[in-house]
Amino acid sequence: MSADAETLFNSAFTKHKCGDTKGAITDLNLAIGLEPYNPTYYKLRAGCFEVEHKNVEACNDYTFVIQNSSDLDEKKESYEFRAFIYLFGEQYENALQDMNWLIDNGCNATYWFDERSKCKRDLGLFEEAIEDFSVAINEKKSNMLLLERAETYFKMGNIEAAYQDASQLVDMDKTPIYFFYRYELYRKMGNFDAADRDITYLVELAVPPSIHTRYERARFYYEIGRYEDAISDFTYLLSTQEFAQRGPTLYEWIGKCYYRFNKLDEALIYFNKSQLLQGKEPSSDPDNYIKQNRVRL
Repeated sequence: MSADAETLFNSAFTKHKCGDTKGAITDLNLAIGLEPYNPTYYKLRAGCFEVEHKNVEACNDYTFVIQNSSDLDEKKESYEFRAFIYLFGEQYENALQDMNWLIDNGCNATYWFDERSKCKRDLGLFEEAIEDFSVAINEKKSNMLLLERAETYFKMGNIEAAYQDASQLVDMDKTPIYFFYRYELYRKMGNFDAADRDITYLVELAVPPSIHTRYERARFYYEIGRYEDAISDFTYLLSTQEFAQRGPTLYEWIGKCYYRFNKLDEALIYFNKSQLLQGKEPSSDPDNYIKQNRVRL
């Protein structure tokens, strides 16, 4: 380092630590003008550019460091920072190349296997993503890794494998979100009895019972043709403060339930309750209500 360039670098380093990134960039520009091939100057300037949200300039400086530095740690950090910029900018193919280098060089491999798997998933490379998730899970089994692999299995249409991961999650952690995720998988698999067990567990888990989960269960019961159970849940929701303002919607759901098992008089009563709450004229028959309101049965 020449004395002047080193002085400017030290000044820039101090300014950067104090939050004066613009001043640091000015000093680094001058230092680089004096010593244009010093990777350390570029690396610090890249960090300043990131703070200033100048990601193109930051990437250019990290690239210079990667291509010119003989310090392996400096090179690794530059690959990591550039990979993050690419990921946040959704430049997944560029990010993938950087993560390949990081994994091949043993840089926090478990973390980067996880990140690379998500990147591959976003690129539609599902099989490769599953391989990376599996490596990361074998290194460090975690709830989030299992959930991400389950979601990847689901996206590639392998519902059974997604269910197996979701069940592992439930076995490891009784957190409601994992039960709900497994419930959704059961539902999509057509295993309605198992789906009912999970969603009912969630309804009864909270004290008082979960209102929004009960609404989900009511719609699930409607979907699978358990109309009397659906009516019971929708009726309960009508009595709650949280759902009182949804009266028109709930009455319509109840009307749809009665309509589906051919109790047309009861269906019309509830359809008209929905109409009246909306300030509309009552319908003369349920078919007319369905047609006028474009109701999806």
